[in-house]
Amino acid sequence: MGGDGSIESLTGSFLGPLQHLSGNGSADDKSLAALSIALMLNEGTLPEDLETSNAIHDALYAAMEEDDSIQINALMAIRGLTISSPIFPQATSHEQVRYLRTLTTDQRDNRITASAMAALCGYARLEEEVYRPVIQGLYDEDILEHALSLESSSEDASIQVASMDCVAALVVNSLINFKPRALEANTTQKLADSLAKYAGRKGYEEVQVYRLLTLGVLIGGDEKGQEYMASSTSSIKCLMGYMRIHDDADVQILASDIFKVLSSKPHLKEQLSQSMRKVHESAS
Repeated sequence: MGGDGSIESLTGSFLGPLQHLSGNGSADDKSLAALSIALMLNEGTLPEDLETSNAIHDALYAAMEEDDSIQINALMAIRGLTISSPIFPQATSHEQVRYLRTLTTDQRDNRITASAMAALCGYARLEEEVYRPVIQGLYDEDILEHALSLESSSEDASIQVASMDCVAALVVNSLINFKPRALEANTTQKLADSLAKYAGRKGYEEVQVYRLLTLGVLIGGDEKGQEYMASSTSSIKCLMGYMRIHDDADVQILASDIFKVLSSKPHLKEQLSQSMRKVHESAS
């Protein structure tokens, strides 16, 4: 890297890091440039204009495809760009979404999987009309179903958080309605099982919040999911536990709201009562 190769020499303006990303420097140079971009975005420094933002976005993808050692820092920078909306690029190709999805299947490094899913989640949070093609790309590439698969198959907390963050963002996105696909994928049932499985386990507190959030969005319109949860002793035990003893008021409210939906359904009264009796019997 020409001149001072420190991060400090690259931060302050996006021009220097962009030049290093787009140039013929080493992988280490480009990785450092991507990191400096991520740090600037994290500190609230935004690209000067849409043209610069687009150039950074494209250069990050090009650098990753050129050398996979750049991936972690580049993915952090892409995530930062999505957070800096509306300066974020107005078009993301299906190929880029597909590339990120491919990275989430990397079995070698959980950090890459989690970082790629976090970048996809950044896209999932975009809701201005100009980003409809981006959300369409997530829809067409089955990112909701893929995130659910990762959530259930991985024990890594960071992967679970990124996956559930993405699911939670997609089911409330106003540009494209993902709820029918979420119901078709039995999301309520899957998350009810995961919620019960990880209840009380240290290190999984954050992902449990995303599960509760998503269940709260879906449960009111999911009759099969309602019946499943009402009949599941483990699900009811988990909800009751969060309602009674959890030290996070938001978690208590989320669990209470889900329980209220179940208890408001007359046809579920017997199943819910039976599940509650089993919970009390197991505790005595």
